[in-house]
Amino acid sequence: MVAEALKSRPRGNRGFTLFEAVAVIAVLGILSAAFLTRWKDPGDMTVPIQADRLVRHIAHLQALAMNWNQVLRLDLAGDRYAVRCVNGTGSAPCVTAGDIVIDPATSQPFQILLDDGVVVSGPDVDFDPWGRPVSGGTLLTAAQTVQLDAATSSWIVVISPLTGFATQAKL
Repeated sequence: MVAEALKSRPRGNRGFTLFEAVAVIAVLGILSAAFLTRWKDPGDMTVPIQADRLVRHIAHLQALAMNWNQVLRLDLAGDRYAVRCVNGTGSAPCVTAGDIVIDPATSQPFQILLDDGVVVSGPDVDFDPWGRPVSGGTLLTAAQTVQLDAATSSWIVVISPLTGFATQAKL
């Protein structure tokens, strides 16, 4: 009776054949093997992105210093960096020396928390009202290097003397 029931069912409703199931499993295996060989540690991907973001923030910091006619500092601190006022003027944007400036583009404090365990190190860099890197009011004559490190990858951001132009490179 069971044999008659199987014979009476249409051929398309019997399910997958063993060959079809093996073929699907083989294709999935090949795709997953290809994907896993291209898998990268997230730290490898995030460091260059964050180095690029720092380069753009340096250019933005320079524009703010020029627009506000203020000396601003790129303050590096472990897993974050911020833009601070060097001198207090008693009025916005630099009421008190050391204040983190409010970024007019976001209306938030200009402080960036780095992602995925990335840390930043290097000297703090001041930018004068002309957007040039300075130290104690004197133009820098040597490039300043800021390093971003993750568990498996390191990048540097180099700030050029005189112009403050920033570039990034893999270590």
